[in-house]
Amino acid sequence: TDRTVLRGGYGLFYGATTQLSEASLGFNINTPFVGAVSNVIPAGATLSNPFPTGLLVAPGSSLGIGTLLGSGISFVDPNRKQPFAHQYQASIQQELPGRLLLDAAYVGALGRDVAVNIQLNAIPLEFIQQARQTLVATGVDILAQAVPNPFFRLVPAGASLDRSTVDRGQLLRPFPQFTSVAQLNSSIGSYRYDAFQFKASRRFSEGFSLLASYTFAKQLEQTRFLNDQDTELLKELSDFDIPHRLVISSSYELPFGPGRRFLGNASGIGGKLLEGFQLNAIYQAQSGLPLTISNAVSTGQSAQLPEGERSVDRWFDTTAFRRLERYELVTTSRLSDVRSPGRNTFDLSLFKTTRITEGVRLQLRAEGFNLFNRSEFSSPVTNFDSPNFGRIQSTNIFNRQFQFGAKLLF
Repeated sequence: TDRTVLRGGYGLFYGATTQLSEASLGFNINTPFVGAVSNVIPAGATLSNPFPTGLLVAPGSSLGIGTLLGSGISFVDPNRKQPFAHQYQASIQQELPGRLLLDAAYVGALGRDVAVNIQLNAIPLEFIQQARQTLVATGVDILAQAVPNPFFRLVPAGASLDRSTVDRGQLLRPFPQFTSVAQLNSSIGSYRYDAFQFKASRRFSEGFSLLASYTFAKQLEQTRFLNDQDTELLKELSDFDIPHRLVISSSYELPFGPGRRFLGNASGIGGKLLEGFQLNAIYQAQSGLPLTISNAVSTGQSAQLPEGERSVDRWFDTTAFRRLERYELVTTSRLSDVRSPGRNTFDLSLFKTTRITEGVRLQLRAEGFNLFNRSEFSSPVTNFDSPNFGRIQSTNIFNRQFQFGAKLLF
């Protein structure tokens, strides 16, 4: 109708695999610089010749499958695909009296073939579980026991495995001749975004404009393994998931001075003093970000504290976690019920524009940012091993600031 509009859209978008990480094993190498040995400059080393023994040469493909033996390697999945996303939306717009426009929309996205890195050289789960049981029962770490190294002097000098003994766990890996084998950019990840977006707007007329928008959203992703031994990707909230966001902005030209509703007949110096006042405001409020706990296991209770008990020194209940023990698989990561502090800020400005001549105007500005001095605190420390676990130690935005300025417009 003349006051109602339905809209819809769909798009299929592809990403470029060239934006993902690459691996060129054997084709790059660094020559370390040794500036001094026991505080004595090595013989022959000078500023003009800092590498007297020469530069190391990259082996290229000459070593074949022996490239980087005894060290960690990585390679790009040869079957990788281009990541892509389905994006779609449907909305309804309704015009109300007073030139007010309401807009309600559903917006969604499905990401597929998202790149995920896979560790192929993890110690098998059965040995991890056995080592855990033995450690608990006897206190003996069987995987850390030193055993003769069958690769000693068979790997290049300086490699991680270039030593006479090695941990027993290293020899139980699928590829014991390497410390790690990472498969990069496997096209197995995905994500989903769903949002309801509401907007009310009034275009600038009669000296007044308004724009208010609210988004209720959720994004889930499967883009990583919680443990190297896992066979299923972890389904979790995205680390940038913000369920609620509200922004209201408005501009109002005060109805005083020549040609306005009040004192419209003022002229001369009085008219110049009254004309051109404009008030502007922006209010922002949004939820915080999910927290990712490390080196800890949940005890089964929620870590969320009542609002009256939360503080920068104790943002969540730290007693809801215990230390992650050696060889214990990770089960606790990104929390769904505890987030960082959100945002709640208000900016206000007052402009005074005075016409000097037909083409020249002087604008005086007074602006207050974060006017009510509400701190937006950063995420608390989420590493269980830190003495500051659960504490907030910084802020994301500045404290209240005032800014004054003058502009000559011509």
